[in-house]
Amino acid sequence: MERQISRAVESGVEEVRKLDPKILFLWLGKIFYGLLYKEVLLPSDRRDQKQGPIVSRELLEEYKMHHFFLQAARIPIRFEEFFPASVFVFDTQAPNDVRKQFDFRDSLQTLTTSIRVGHVGIIAALQDGGAQRGLFADYYEHFYPLSLDPLQFVELTAQFFYRATLFN
Repeated sequence: MERQISRAVESGVEEVRKLDPKILFLWLGKIFYGLLYKEVLLPSDRRDQKQGPIVSRELLEEYKMHHFFLQAARIPIRFEEFFPASVFVFDTQAPNDVRKQFDFRDSLQTLTTSIRVGHVGIIAALQDGGAQRGLFADYYEHFYPLSLDPLQFVELTAQFFYRATLFN
């Protein structure tokens, strides 16, 4: 999956848009869940290990359904007349400084995430049942012909994350 994403990103935004949304969903979902899991293992304060982890195991349990959907990366799962996520892919400007060509943001409360790698920006709601795609596709897709400045992409991410809170 990573090689497929990497090749598409290197080829440009149009190649990423051609990918099956399921691939993007699984890739972003894997990153999201992996970071969440890591936060269960890491102490919230390294100086005082007794304070407990950044994220509790109980909170991780709340993401069981997301973990179930991620199994589609290793066993065949077909989504029929239903897709768990809304995924949008944008063209972004890539600063000359390579260190500024990457952004990652997520929202634990809404299972939303965004990533910008070079000229490609992806925003997704991982468990909205396609609600944002169904309701706001026209709005987000009117940005498709544009090459967004990284700051514009951050603003679009903020709008997307805010809309996700309206569904919770």
